[in-house]
Amino acid sequence: MKRVSFLFGMALFAWLQSNAQTVNVEVAGIRNDNGNIMVMAQSKNVAKGDTCSMKTIYAKAKAAKNSIMIQLNGVKAKDIILSVFHDENNNYQLDMDDQHRPVEGFARGSYHVNPITPTAIKIKLYYPVTE
Repeated sequence: MKRVSFLFGMALFAWLQSNAQTVNVEVAGIRNDNGNIMVMAQSKNVAKGDTCSMKTIYAKAKAAKNSIMIQLNGVKAKDIILSVFHDENNNYQLDMDDQHRPVEGFARGSYHVNPITPTAIKIKLYYPVTE
């Protein structure tokens, strides 16, 4: 009986892992190569009590002027919210000016993830305060 339970658990784990998808995110509009690009993906329906077992996924990559590609693995939700920001000074915060406007680039969007093939997303950073 223990062996059957163990085998069932392993099969369930393998099935759950097979439902995870890869999302390739192209971040465009990067103004310089200072710091890192930070990416966060969450299930879109978390606030609505979604029972999706997807945990928040984080990724970062060295910034490069114009655009970079970041791969998110293990995306289990069909609909995600993607948040991206350019951490130019490597302090892991979106810095604000005296009027509480972001001084580093950011973007946020809602996207559908293809459950069968890898999904490609292109998102452009917005720099509200420019020097």
